[in-house]
Amino acid sequence: MKDNTQDVVSTASRERTRRELSVSELKYRRLFESAKDGILILDAETGMVVDVNPFLIERLGYSREQFLQKKVWELGFLRDIVANKDSFEELKRKEYIRYADKPLEAADGRRLNVEFVSNVYLVNDHRVIQCNIRDITERKALEEKANLMQVLIERSKDAIYIVDPATTRILNTNESGYRNLGYTQEELLGKTYDEITAPRTNNIPMVLEMFLQVGYMSGIWVLSHRSGTKLFLRYESVIRKDGFFESQMELFAAGA
Repeated sequence: MKDNTQDVVSTASRERTRRELSVSELKYRRLFESAKDGILILDAETGMVVDVNPFLIERLGYSREQFLQKKVWELGFLRDIVANKDSFEELKRKEYIRYADKPLEAADGRRLNVEFVSNVYLVNDHRVIQCNIRDITERKALEEKANLMQVLIERSKDAIYIVDPATTRILNTNESGYRNLGYTQEELLGKTYDEITAPRTNNIPMVLEMFLQVGYMSGIWVLSHRSGTKLFLRYESVIRKDGFFESQMELFAAGA
């Protein structure tokens, strides 16, 4: 009787384990199919592609058949990441590799920038390599645009101020912006328009309300040099796509 009881318990335990594995595999499959990053699964021994998720197929424009049963270094669009068998052996040996920015070429010739991360792990005692491929093309373009804008701001002879409309604090400025007011850049950043506007001149709350309604303003603004001297500037201000506003100011007069 005891043996029979143990057999029943053992069978129930195996069945429970089988069900848990099935649920786990189903969850993984759903994540794999719905992931918004590209995923390649490689056989760690041979380098053969054994699975690819729909996102990577759609993003690159290659068919599923063009991925499967090919060695990863035979995939031409990965030549800048896994160029040959030696590159694959490095993935396998290091077990974790991350490339922050690598180029890929889609089927239609588009150039994509991607972040590539590979991990080696065991599945049923068999080593596989999961490669996650994240498209960073748009992010990189925005970063390059931001870098270009920063260069233009720094080179401008006019004073430029990037301001948070919620607090009127200065988030960024160029050399003309802080030198005109007699500050270092570090001293000026974080100050509000109230702190640098000459007393009893511009009505900041009223101007800000109007500015937020129309998204553009120009006119004369009176700032205060740290010595107390009034600075008269022509300005143009716009609301940027990121919600901050940018003011370009040209100094034309100064007085007590």
